[in-house]
Amino acid sequence: MASVLDTGVSTAVLKPHNSKQGLIAEGAEAFSAFFEDCRNAFHQDYSGRPRKRTRLDHDHLEPAQRSLETGITIARLDINMRPSPRTTNHGDLSTILEDDIEVGVIEFHHSDPSKSSLTLFGHSGYKKSPSLRIETTKSISPATVSLLSRIVSLEKRSRRNVKPGICRSTCLLHRSTGPSGLVYTLECSIVWFDGESAFGPLATKKEDWATLTQFFPEPTNAQSKSWTPQEFYASVHSPPNDATVPELVEQKVLETDLYPFQKRAVAWMLHRETSSCDQSQSRLSYTPVKDANGQACFVSHLEGVVCSAAQFGAFEEPRGGILAEEM
Repeated sequence: MASVLDTGVSTAVLKPHNSKQGLIAEGAEAFSAFFEDCRNAFHQDYSGRPRKRTRLDHDHLEPAQRSLETGITIARLDINMRPSPRTTNHGDLSTILEDDIEVGVIEFHHSDPSKSSLTLFGHSGYKKSPSLRIETTKSISPATVSLLSRIVSLEKRSRRNVKPGICRSTCLLHRSTGPSGLVYTLECSIVWFDGESAFGPLATKKEDWATLTQFFPEPTNAQSKSWTPQEFYASVHSPPNDATVPELVEQKVLETDLYPFQKRAVAWMLHRETSSCDQSQSRLSYTPVKDANGQACFVSHLEGVVCSAAQFGAFEEPRGGILAEEM
């Protein structure tokens, strides 16, 4: 589920894109000026432009072109920030004053356990966005520090001219008001594109694999490094002794008579080659988990994949197999 951080703000400074110019605003005014500036820039960039028709078939889109709606939210953090130091209760969020604006967390520092700083920038298309540096008043847990560090890393990757990878961070800022005053909420998410692999051609393998294992750690392998022949035979699939052997296998089609265990192996192979085989049970490397929104999904560290239940159910495994029975 999503993590929530409620914090006051000790310092807020809004700086222009041109570092030679002076400060734009400080304190609560810095939040307001940043919000208005980014919102106006977004409307100027996108208002009046013809909207492309949404493609219904997402299967042939590259991850960078897909809508975030086709992704799986593997991590989420909501930060409630109140510029005024006089109030610290964040349980009274009520009226939303503005629509969300897209921003990016481009810096995060946590040198002091009781104080951290964030630097926000406008959406990726706003090249001359001012930067808002915020210092929080509440200590941040190690898990939240790790999450914010990953969000910054993914944000920086998306702003560079490199492969976009198969996961990305997205941050939305909105402001609301309640009895205790104005609150700015930063909603940070990490989205994995459904069914894409960290080992695929579009992935940045080091970054995407690190993201996968950060939020879905690899299971520990208790198996010893060296295997005995007995352990090897125990790990190989063998049809049970009471497996049903179809009539086709019982027919005299070979010059050599098959032993019962050989007939069971042939019956298993025939079952693998027919359409009646249950494909949903064959993806043995996939583990059922929950995403940050509580929705069911599946993770495979072997394939480096996070996929939805729908994607998992649509999988069709190649027919057949390897028949390596003793003859």
